[in-house]
Amino acid sequence: ERSRVTPYHASKSTVLIDASTPVVVLINRGSTSATEIFTSALRDNCRALVIGERSYGKGLIQAVVGLENGSRLVLTTG
Repeated sequence: ERSRVTPYHASKSTVLIDASTPVVVLINRGSTSATEIFTSALRDNCRALVIGERSYGKGLIQAVVGLENGSRLVLTTG
């Protein structure tokens, strides 16, 4: 129901989970793309324990590059 949707606006100072709160991420073969990147960021920063199966593993990373004319280029590497 649309009336139950509450907009959320994050900022750099927003803390959703206190740093002392343990975080566990569960993944499986179906975990792809943004899930893999988000999970990797948490793991690489020693912020979460990742358990489960090996993920889909596309192995792609995207970067957004601003161009001189104000447009943006999305660069995908693998």
